[in-house]
Amino acid sequence: MPTKRKNFWVLLTLLALTITGGRWLYRHAPQDLQCDMQRPEMTWHRPHHRHACTPQHDRHKKKRRRCGIATGVYTPGFNEFVRVDQEPQVLNRPLVEAEVPYPAFLLDAGIQGTATARILVDEHGNYQRHQLIHLSHPALRPLCDRQAALLEFTPAMRHGSTVRYWVNVPFSFPQ
Repeated sequence: MPTKRKNFWVLLTLLALTITGGRWLYRHAPQDLQCDMQRPEMTWHRPHHRHACTPQHDRHKKKRRRCGIATGVYTPGFNEFVRVDQEPQVLNRPLVEAEVPYPAFLLDAGIQGTATARILVDEHGNYQRHQLIHLSHPALRPLCDRQAALLEFTPAMRHGSTVRYWVNVPFSFPQ
């Protein structure tokens, strides 16, 4: 096959794949999530669903349905980057370390190490949930879980308002 014909068919194939691939992405992408970028807190809504985040007036149901997301409370994803002016700071670390001491049986067994917890801090500075992203020994997991749940924070600040934020908190055992 001559080179010009071969190049033509390669380009035609790439064009067809681009068009069909674009249509497939258009059909299968989560387009029901649309971002309202006009508000500074970046609220999310689902405009094409029956139970959309805006109040729905239904003849048969008297309840108004609202999504928790549409009220301005946006929870970032676990690995999502959120730009903030001020990150949360731990307020009560010495109190938590005193309340949840290092167990004697772990000390006797010679188990020590470090852990890092990724903690979701809400807009009021309260602990919501966490995931351990680094753990040097599995026996430290319950101790780290208890300490992470008791931590209190200053809230993250973005453009003068408080926002939810994932913060990495390192732990060292024994303290």
